[in-house]
Amino acid sequence: MVGKLGSGFFKATPQQFGWKSLDIGGTDQDKTFVAQAVEVECASWRQCLNGGRCMLKVVLKTDAGKAHRFTNLRTEDLAALKNFFEKHYKVAITEQVSASEGWCWGDMPQLPGTAGAKGDPDLKVMVNGKLGFDLPMSELKQVNANNTDLQLSFQEPAGSTIPNEDWLSEIRFVLPGASEGSLTADFLKDELQKRTFATEGDALARVRDISIAAPRGKHDFEFFPEVVKIHGKTQTYTVRYRDIRNVFYLEQGVHQRAQPHLVVMSLNQPVAQHHHLVLQFPKKDDQNELMVPEELPPDRLKSMELNRGEKHQAHSLVTRIIREMTKKIIIAPSSNFKDLHPLKDPCIRCTYKATPGYLFFNQRSVLFCMKPVVYLKFGDVASVELHSGKMRGRSFDLNFTLKNNVCHEFTQIEFDLKSCVFRYFSEHTDVSIDNKKEVEASLETAKGRAEGRRSATVMQKSAGGADDYDEEEDGDFSDPGESDDDDTSGEEYDDGDADGPAAKRSRK
Repeated sequence: MVGKLGSGFFKATPQQFGWKSLDIGGTDQDKTFVAQAVEVECASWRQCLNGGRCMLKVVLKTDAGKAHRFTNLRTEDLAALKNFFEKHYKVAITEQVSASEGWCWGDMPQLPGTAGAKGDPDLKVMVNGKLGFDLPMSELKQVNANNTDLQLSFQEPAGSTIPNEDWLSEIRFVLPGASEGSLTADFLKDELQKRTFATEGDALARVRDISIAAPRGKHDFEFFPEVVKIHGKTQTYTVRYRDIRNVFYLEQGVHQRAQPHLVVMSLNQPVAQHHHLVLQFPKKDDQNELMVPEELPPDRLKSMELNRGEKHQAHSLVTRIIREMTKKIIIAPSSNFKDLHPLKDPCIRCTYKATPGYLFFNQRSVLFCMKPVVYLKFGDVASVELHSGKMRGRSFDLNFTLKNNVCHEFTQIEFDLKSCVFRYFSEHTDVSIDNKKEVEASLETAKGRAEGRRSATVMQKSAGGADDYDEEEDGDFSDPGESDDDDTSGEEYDDGDADGPAAKRSRK
């Protein structure tokens, strides 16, 4: 079955039909498919290449916008299947003649979802009245048009772990549009976006001008029942909620006032070659407020505990909408690390491959932002090492070695943070520290030096050799107009990861 894991067998009874994989591996969802007889809307049969093998294509009433394909059937199977479908399912299997001319040009006589398509949701290209090929609109990820060129990008199929497996990733068409009234690339782009499942139903919410780190720029978000469409100046991206693996809410702490709030969405399917979307929100209150979207239906408002006409912090409102649509637990940095940090920040400043950024410590992972985003689950980490950096005595490096022997190195971390990082891995994770004794010795040495400096300072003051001014007594500088704790009332965040225990905590 196309889009499923491996090969299997097809079985039909008067009440239902289905398919089951015979290969080892994959999830039950990837290995099985079952449909009821009353769900069948239409079916077609075509002969394929590879020695007389054929394909059965079935469209279901309850699975709008999607066709199910069963390949590698034999030519002699058609008679039995036609009789069975007509007798028990009251559906006639239509035979489609495949074109074999090998031409580069073809026609699109009807678009998906129109009356001429007769319930078939896919885009067909015909050659001399014969079927050249059709394209699965349910797997359409992105549509772009440029003058006469139309580019279609498709989702990677679920369970695509078979070695050397091929699937359609991208296809481009040239539509000359020379004569008046002929099909153009821009027209077809608009029509395909309307007719695919991506925009099925009305938009439930629209949020405009959200800054994204990559792909860079401000984008408008349209939330539909099954997908979110992200509109940039020149490109539009479609992300299915089921392809959003994790959602992180990252607040960089009160001592990083110039930095924004971050919402990171980790994707199973990349968007413009990016597996993580980093949404940025300013910290200034006057730039960080949004009105509750007017399109949200009453049941969604109630579920999110929102009222129409209210204003909320932008990061808080967008996070609530994403959580409502994806049904994902929002992951926040670990409170254990924040308690260990000298400044009570949830992250540390560091460099990854010569790019500065912030490393956030979650309960079961670490996440580096901004570019590139690096996500390391502790379950995939074999060990960590804390080494003295190039500026000895002033910085240290944190090295992660994964179980597949891939290494990730984060450098130029302030030495004062070495103790809290070491204690976090020692006391709150199962990750082993390769050079544990070496780190303990360096921390003891640093502690002794600090105590020695304090003793010398006390003796110097007693002798009257210095001003009676102690920097330690001077409180932290803070803007009196800003609160040390951002307003995230009503939000629930998990200080772990989506695959860990759902231990939630309320941040106020």
